[in-house]
Amino acid sequence: MNWLRWSAHILKKQSGEVGRGTVGVMLVMAALVLLILYSLGWQFIITTDGAKMLAYMKQIETANMEFRTKVGAWPNAAVVDQNPVDNILALIDPNVLTEKLRKKSENLMAEAEIVDGVLRHPFGTGGTVMQTVVKDQGNDYLLIVMTDIPVNTFEDADRREDGVVDWTSGRLQTDEDPATSQTVTVTYLANRLDTPVSR
Repeated sequence: MNWLRWSAHILKKQSGEVGRGTVGVMLVMAALVLLILYSLGWQFIITTDGAKMLAYMKQIETANMEFRTKVGAWPNAAVVDQNPVDNILALIDPNVLTEKLRKKSENLMAEAEIVDGVLRHPFGTGGTVMQTVVKDQGNDYLLIVMTDIPVNTFEDADRREDGVVDWTSGRLQTDEDPATSQTVTVTYLANRLDTPVSR
């Protein structure tokens, strides 16, 4: 029976040493991870809502160009009823397109959320997404419009896109002074309509 007690004592001693060794390795690994995060900078690790919103708008801009390449017209020129809601739905739902263009289209925004016939964005409480044509410095552009965007999301996106937060100028703008509201309608100057089609 002594050999059973001796074996149990040895096993207990070894498992304790293994446990301390494992904790030591984990502490060293945690320290290395913290050093890596510090050296990279948190802005590269944490994706903010502003960065996500900007990526969302650029996704629409890319989808507009893909739509034009596939269908042969910009979304606003391909819809039956030219309005801001259908101009964006053209990227998703062929039913809003003229009959001859429906077969050429496909859903270019697979993760889009359509609620009551309107595209909804995922920021804040989830406002609407629309698209219209505007003239800027003599050129026609598609303008992406998103309602009910939290002010801090807009400001972060504006800083990333235009370099400064300025709600009245740049590619990203709002409908009102962000200092006076918690949410704003954000506009993004997207595709220039005389851009050649890439084949």
